[in-house]
Amino acid sequence: MTSFLRVQTLIPLALVLAAFFSWKTYSPAKHDPDFAFYQVLKNGIARHFSTIPDQQPELLIAHNALAEYLTFELKTDAMPWLPEYVIDSSRLWRVAAGVSQPMMQYYTDKEIPADKVVYLGGGYHLLPEYGWQKAIQKAQQEQDSIFLNAAHSWLNPHQIRPAWLLK
Repeated sequence: MTSFLRVQTLIPLALVLAAFFSWKTYSPAKHDPDFAFYQVLKNGIARHFSTIPDQQPELLIAHNALAEYLTFELKTDAMPWLPEYVIDSSRLWRVAAGVSQPMMQYYTDKEIPADKVVYLGGGYHLLPEYGWQKAIQKAQQEQDSIFLNAAHSWLNPHQIRPAWLLK
């Protein structure tokens, strides 16, 4: 019994010692999202939707950290998943990342109106989800691995929410 009590005493002590050394490993510049850049993206999105007040988005699709930030800042639902429910295509928008402006223009040209593809900076674009899906289809037809790798990276959610998140 005494060895059990010693182990119970040593575990918290070991955790305190580990915490003492681990505080130096956290670096906000490395581990936190770039909130200053997210602010720039948020401002561009807000500016775009202020020009079309009758077409406010019902849902924005963006990568995880950005989706959380946009939900908080814009008071608009944003998530890092494709919706598993039916949503009006004119009210479903995407913040696409990792695609250059000329490449995005090439794949969305003639697919959606040019004023609906907004370059936000830093390789991020705002566009309707249906336009993004058409761009992916066009890239698949052309077998453009550069575009498709960006489209299927963690920066561009491409799956619906898993069932365990729906409960």
